Amino acid sequence: MKLTKSKLKEMVKEEIQRLGEGFTSSQIKKAIGIAKQMGGNMTGATKKIEKLKKGLSQDSEVKDALKTANESVNEAKKKVDIEKLSVGNTYKDSKGYPVKIVDISGGGNSWKITYKDGYGKKKIIKTSLSKGVNLYEHVNEGNPTPAVQKKLIKIFQNDPLYKDVIMAKNSKQMQKAIATLKSIRGPNAVELLKKHAKKLMGKDY
Repeated sequence: MKLTKSKLKEMVKEEIQRLGEGFTSSQIKKAIGIAKQMGGNMTGATKKIEKLKKGLSQDSEVKDALKTANESVNEAKKKVDIEKLSVGNTYKDSKGYPVKIVDISGGGNSWKITYKDGYGKKKIIKTSLSKGVNLYEHVNEGNPTPAVQKKLIKIFQNDPLYKDVIMAKNSKQMQKAIATLKSIRGPNAVELLKKHAKKLMGKDY
């Protein structure tokens, strides 16, 4: 991309503003990490970033990260018609976590959907056909639950390269994170992650 004088001035102005506001590279890195981790929950991510330092969510790099993370999750979402939900199938909730349907009853204006969240806890949704339900496309059963994700992150001591793979929200993010991990740490790093994940999940990751 060719830099114009106006674009260059804008970049310099942003950098001066950033220095004046006192955003450190560490703060920006943490903010970008929050944006990626909370993809699809832009409001929540912005609030969490602002707790690090006021105004940080308005930094150009952070704003781009928030936008990209939000778009990537929205692209992957395809809301499931309530009448097409199936007992035994796993879907994603509004935050991208897997939920497994264990019972469906009712119909028309009175539906009762029982599911297990990522921690294995049973929860109930009461809704109507017109209101629908905030569950999205079928999830690959090989995806780790939030509980498994936390354990894997702990095993790999919060290493950002492993964390990007573990917390990937869709196949595109997963493939990109695996490629980065493989190029920096080697193919054995990917196999090690799969080994630990399989041990925790009882099946292939």
